[in-house]
Amino acid sequence: MKLDALERAAAKNVPMPDGLEMPEQYLFLSMRGLYLAYRTGGVAKEQAKREKTAIIEIYECFALQYKIMQQHMRMLRTVQKYSDRIKDSGCDVCKGLYRALCGLPEDNGGCGMKASWTEQTSVTHIGRTNIPISKCSHCGFTLCDILNRTDLYNYCPNCGARMEEGTQQ
Repeated sequence: MKLDALERAAAKNVPMPDGLEMPEQYLFLSMRGLYLAYRTGGVAKEQAKREKTAIIEIYECFALQYKIMQQHMRMLRTVQKYSDRIKDSGCDVCKGLYRALCGLPEDNGGCGMKASWTEQTSVTHIGRTNIPISKCSHCGFTLCDILNRTDLYNYCPNCGARMEEGTQQ
């Protein structure tokens, strides 16, 4: 939905349209709140103009960051598809790139530490799925795994310990 169409809908105080991405939701709800505050006399006209400009600037930054994040997630999902092949048979350059993309510490011959993910609890995400929250058994680093796949985290991103197979309950 275009920016001006969202603004018009917000000004009319209609329900938020379905299917909006997070930046558009932010824009719609912020504009609706601003228009409501202006109509009820809580905000003067000049202040409303300044705040509207700020809301649009923040929305544009948020939309760009969201688009970049979506692209990064697509790239990381692609890397994850090939992770076992890279680890088992990839060249040192590929393995280094894999570790860098996954946010893992540099492999300097292996730190020798071994650990496992210990599941602490799960958070129900909007009633649809459980998101496991696990801790590294070596350093206690907490991992909230939105992909629900702690098996994809072969190393603790905090201490670098290599994770043993499986997650402990």
